Amino acid sequence: MFQFEVVVTESCNLNCEYCYMVNKNQKMTRKVFDAHYAALPKIMNIYGEKRFTTTLFGGEPLLNWGLIEHILPIVSKDPKCQGITLPTNGLLIQPYMIDTLKKYNVNISLSFDGLWQENKNDTGLFRFREIRDTLGIKTCKVMIPPQSQRKVNLKQNYEWFVEEFGMMNPDFTLVRDDVWYPLDISVFKFEIKELADQTIEYIKQGIETLPGIFSLYILDTLFGKKYGKRSFGCFAGIHGLGFMPDGKVYPCARFGSKEEYEIFSSTTKSENNMIEKNYKKFLNKNITDPRTFDKCKQCILYEYCNAGCTYSQLKNGGVLDSVCELYKASYEQAFRIVDELKDNKTFKKIMNNLTGRLK
Repeated sequence: MFQFEVVVTESCNLNCEYCYMVNKNQKMTRKVFDAHYAALPKIMNIYGEKRFTTTLFGGEPLLNWGLIEHILPIVSKDPKCQGITLPTNGLLIQPYMIDTLKKYNVNISLSFDGLWQENKNDTGLFRFREIRDTLGIKTCKVMIPPQSQRKVNLKQNYEWFVEEFGMMNPDFTLVRDDVWYPLDISVFKFEIKELADQTIEYIKQGIETLPGIFSLYILDTLFGKKYGKRSFGCFAGIHGLGFMPDGKVYPCARFGSKEEYEIFSSTTKSENNMIEKNYKKFLNKNITDPRTFDKCKQCILYEYCNAGCTYSQLKNGGVLDSVCELYKASYEQAFRIVDELKDNKTFKKIMNNLTGRLK
């Protein structure tokens, strides 16, 4: 399914160290969005897609709420649109926004790093609790940067999410860039084992909890066994594009924020053959298909692992050794959780819910 990633603004009210967006003071206008939307059928045809999902991306998308109000009635009425997602740090959300988001069945992807985000704002915890309760959010995206960029370890943060914040499945996600040094990796290996230990302990107590970093790798393993290794690491340029505020279109928002590998522009005349040429030029980099990576073919995780961020791989000339080490440590602990809890009733219930995604 095609990913219609609309970067409504590149601005943000936070400045997280790990964020890959440049945080430019640039917002998309209605005119630019309308041009992007008008080009969408042609692009989907070139990419061989019949349906799409819409992501209203940033920066912090709520900084351009007026455009969001313009977009939602349009895409929600489109029978080809299969869903709308809005990633947000949540700090700017207001009651009238919540009403509109509910009206159009927008899926809120809450970006909240927990304890190591407290120092970024004064009202964050109150706002996040309010958003969680009002919108019924069950999880949130929690980025894992190197330990030097956060003040608590993974276990402490996980315990806080479960015991204090009431969120059972925080979606811990690795920063997959060239920012991990040998000491960072050593610390992470210790921390990910601690996180797995705590997960096992909670489940043995009957608590239905599984951090996203483990559920994802368990799901990827099952997916790989059932369907075979995916031909892509992420949607970037393969079955989706990032539509930027200036009217240009790139493989994803990250490419667009760095202004690399432009595919076409919605606001100027773009011939189909030119779009196809740029699309094929991007694919011919041979970094987009993790099945072709010689470095990965000898790895024990080759059948399951999808090798990380396409942009990072293009920038660094292939898969990063440091990220591979993080993956190996994470998969090892995910496998250990399955091995130790395979006969546990609570874990079986968790797995039944998880494997439903494969159907």
